[in-house]
This record gives sequence, structure tokens and C-alpha cells, in this order.
Amino acid sequence: MPKGGHGARRDRCSSRSLERSVRDWHDNRPADGPDQAQDPTVKLASIPGKWPTEPGIECLRNEYPTTIVIGGDTYASAVHAYWALATTDETARVGIHRATTALGVERAVGRAPIRQDWLHLRLTVMHTILRAKFNQHPELGDVLVATGDARIDYSISSAYWSGGTKGRNWLGRLLELVRSEIVAQRAGFLP
Repeated sequence: MPKGGHGARRDRCSSRSLERSVRDWHDNRPADGPDQAQDPTVKLASIPGKWPTEPGIECLRNEYPTTIVIGGDTYASAVHAYWALATTDETARVGIHRATTALGVERAVGRAPIRQDWLHLRLTVMHTILRAKFNQHPELGDVLVATGDARIDYSISSAYWSGGTKGRNWLGRLLELVRSEIVAQRAGFLP
């Protein structure tokens, strides 16, 4: 059989059929919303020298001073809760509870021992802390929900938690998840 015979025709037909199938799928697929966020990226890049009295976008930061109750213990911020739950040292925990700022928490933690299983727990612990923060303070939840479907880019000195070009942005991603959960709760989809 000469080149370009029945085999080539079958390949062209097959290619056209595939193109038509893909086009039909795109035209008829269920509406699941846009592939990309419609709202501009929210960048949480710095800590203000003084926290505003009315919660604005700054309240999304973990350093924002607002009480959070986890397991019967009250913490002064998400940073306080995270590090108090991370350490196995009771003296460090007391210092964390007494700290008045995120920097004070860092000093209190110092070189205190961290739970051996912390690398496996930290993501779920942070999710729990953020969920508690925004559920216990609906006015802060309102600020989070007001970010719409924006990507949240959280900047700190950790490539694990931080965004940017080299970070994994787990804090931003968890904030986006908690935002979605709040919207679902308010719509009656979650208890």
C-alpha cells in the first residue's frame, strides 16, 4: 500500500474525532466554575507595627492578637497556639502563654524540644487552629470570606508555610480551605 493510503486517512479521521470529542466535552461539561481565581491574589507579606482596632486583611496573619481556645486552653494568637502544641517542654509552654507578641513566643520556644511526631501533625494542627480562630471570631471570618476566591500568598521565613516563588504556601492554602469551609457552613452544607 502506498504511503498516505488508508492508514493515514484513518489517522486523520481518528484525530478529527478526538478533536471533536474534546470540543464536545468542553462545551457540555458540568459548570464547575473557572479554572483560575477571579479575585486578585491577597498577599500577607508583613506584620504591621501596630494592629488596627478594626480587623482588616491583617487579621488573617497568625500573629494577629485574638484569643483562640483549643482543647480547653486559651491562647493569645494562632502563633501562641501552634508553638504551645508543638513543644513537649512545660516550661516553654508557660513562657509561650505569657508572651505578649509573636517575637516573645519565638523567644519562649527557643530550643525547646518539639514533639517527635510534629512533622506529621503540624499541618492538621495548623488547620485546626485556623478553623478555631475564624469560627470563634465571626468578624474575622467575614474578612477571610471577603477575599472571595483569591489565592492567598502568605509570607514568613519558612519555605514550608510561606508562599512566593520557592515556598509551598501551606498557610495560604489552609486559609483558602478554611474560607471555603466557612462559606459552606454559612450555606448550610457543613454543621
